[in-house]
Amino acid sequence: MKKLLFSLCLLYPGFALFSQEPVLKELIIGDSKIACQYNNTITSCLKVKHHPDSNWREFPYTIEGFIFEPGVEVRIAIEESPVLFPEDNGPKYTYKLVKVLESRATVLDNKKLLAANRWKVINLEMDRNITPARKSGAWIIFNTDSNTISGFGGCNSFGGNTLIENGVLQFGLLTNTLLACANSELEGRIMEGLKGKAAFYIRNNMLFVVCENHLILHLRPEKKLDSLIREVNKPTPRGNTFADMQTGDYAVTLDDVKEAGNQQMVFSSVKLSETEKKTIRIKLKNSSPSDPVSMILILSKPHKLKGHYYATLVMVDGTRKTIVIRNVL
Repeated sequence: MKKLLFSLCLLYPGFALFSQEPVLKELIIGDSKIACQYNNTITSCLKVKHHPDSNWREFPYTIEGFIFEPGVEVRIAIEESPVLFPEDNGPKYTYKLVKVLESRATVLDNKKLLAANRWKVINLEMDRNITPARKSGAWIIFNTDSNTISGFGGCNSFGGNTLIENGVLQFGLLTNTLLACANSELEGRIMEGLKGKAAFYIRNNMLFVVCENHLILHLRPEKKLDSLIREVNKPTPRGNTFADMQTGDYAVTLDDVKEAGNQQMVFSSVKLSETEKKTIRIKLKNSSPSDPVSMILILSKPHKLKGHYYATLVMVDGTRKTIVIRNVL
């Protein structure tokens, strides 16, 4: 048999490749796609890199199970498998998502990021035409506690009420001083933009205010935002959780259970027998027969952490596991 395999490897050099097992790799996927050429066709590709300090490169292939989200940079584990009979111009490998390891929003609209900073007006953009404004000295301060705005347009100071929400600014009537300046055109454009509603977002430590009249203000903070961005991007606590959907069903995630993967499952509440009531708090039955966990028994036994419970998982193969699970409501 060994001689036969050896002969096959000599006759068919690709045989050794075909027998390779899938390889587990990590990829960092960028927050935006780029134009690229694949198979003599211009298309859009993912931006990927293997290490935070390496350069981005084009990735024109499909990753099974991965959904790209603009404005979010993710680090994922993938399974890379060789294609047994690749076409001449086709991919040599297939890729499958194993798990999302980390995600970080790079386009942020949290109003916390506006506060406690002086924002310098760097550019004015209209119809993709950029007007440099750094030398004007114009700046804006947003007070998210009192919903007010104050600033300097390059010649006059201004201020007034502004409703500040995540991603949206609603400007009230702004008042300003009435000094006469040799060149007030730029200031006039800024003040014209600060009327009505505007959308705002922060990317790469720059603030962009998209005004109703289509003017876009580019602003840079005097103080660094790194610590605030880390706070806003802090991942929500993960683990084993269940949440009452108020419909008789429960949404369940079991991140600490390898067999359950990273998916969210839906369970239905089952009525307890008198005997079960002595040891079980909630009995949940899986609505999908294809999921690895068929039943969850959330036990009456108290846990030292508030909102946490001991639970027994009944797997589809009949085996049982004891875990700690948290109620997220």
